[in-house]
Amino acid sequence: MVKLDKIYLDDIFFVSYPKSGTTWIRYVINNYITDDFGKSFVRIELIPDMHAETEYCNSLPSPRMMKSHLPFQPEFNNIIYLCRDARDVAVSYYFHYLKTNQLHKNASFESFLYIFNAGKVSYGLWDDHINSWLDNKPARFLLIKYEDTIENPVNEFNKILFFLGYDVDSKRLLSAIANADFSRMAALEKELNKNEPLLKNSNLDIPFIRRAQVGDYKNYFNKKNEEEFLKKHYSGLKRTGYI
Repeated sequence: MVKLDKIYLDDIFFVSYPKSGTTWIRYVINNYITDDFGKSFVRIELIPDMHAETEYCNSLPSPRMMKSHLPFQPEFNNIIYLCRDARDVAVSYYFHYLKTNQLHKNASFESFLYIFNAGKVSYGLWDDHINSWLDNKPARFLLIKYEDTIENPVNEFNKILFFLGYDVDSKRLLSAIANADFSRMAALEKELNKNEPLLKNSNLDIPFIRRAQVGDYKNYFNKKNEEEFLKKHYSGLKRTGYI
């Protein structure tokens, strides 16, 4: 399952189930460390995607920082795990599947929710994924909730940077966060659409950077949907304080 040539003891992995906000987190950290504002958030060289950019990851010197969507891997020693309310994840994942043409353009959210709850999407069932890490946390494990990064970004990014071994300059951090504002990232996406292969081959009518809204699921779930959803994802939602 892991395609990297080798895993090193000092590798740091930004792990999440897809559509949990990892792109934004990595973009802010990249901004803070490099002052490299305004470049692609699809390919973040400082924290590359080990699935989409495997060869590049293999070429990096230690210590490496990488993004992963894998469930628990015993050889991963340093983990920043980003979680998000699974109901919002499901909504975001639905639009991602539409954008990447993995669903018919007229497919309903309810039809997608059926396959999401069955774990028939990339990386399986959300509940299994998060519990695999909560049940097997390595010694260096930091859990970050997406909602907390929206409500109090300075506090949460302080935690992440401390975990990474960086001293925090408050002014620099505020600048990094401001330059990763969602409206700026959405504008950057429009520029990237023309030349970025990972975007231009997708449905350009659906943005990659969508709403990033906490609680957006309330606009899509009905009572029955939510009851069925909780049957499948109750454990992970309960353990992370979402219910």
